[in-house]
Amino acid sequence: MAQSSNTSSVNPEEIIGSEFFARQRVDLTKNNGGFTATNVNGKVMFNFTFNDPHIFLNAARKPLVTLKHETSTARWQVFRGDKTQLNKLLFSVVESTHDVFLAKSKVCDFKIQGEWVDQSLTISPMHGNPPRMIAQMHRNYGNKKDIITVHPNEDYPAVDCAFIVALVVVLEKI
Repeated sequence: MAQSSNTSSVNPEEIIGSEFFARQRVDLTKNNGGFTATNVNGKVMFNFTFNDPHIFLNAARKPLVTLKHETSTARWQVFRGDKTQLNKLLFSVVESTHDVFLAKSKVCDFKIQGEWVDQSLTISPMHGNPPRMIAQMHRNYGNKKDIITVHPNEDYPAVDCAFIVALVVVLEKI
């Protein structure tokens, strides 16, 4: 796998957990307005709570990450588990640019391109020449579902589906 040019000590494949790796194309569906993500067979993969704090849960409803809006920096911060302790920070998303920074990184690690108003978004790691998309989201207002497609590739052979869905949830909040 190509190495990232940043100084982050986090392996980009293991942002939330290796148990959520996709090594081939995976399609997930997220209900618009509802916050459950399922695979193509209808099996629940992830759930979300938008109480305060906003918690992202696995299928067994155990907390994976907690989302927190940091108004002073205009970022959404994502922490491991159900606490917002700084030592549990996994990544943050800049509201204005949709740049994604892993916890110890000083440079943009992932870029989210597009807007929900356009009904399409892509996520690409910022390493590689050129960076290659690892996920795509399409909003379908007709059936009120978002389709999330994860695309592992030669540069990024395992993609953390939980990370991708967490990014979609953050974008719902932005």
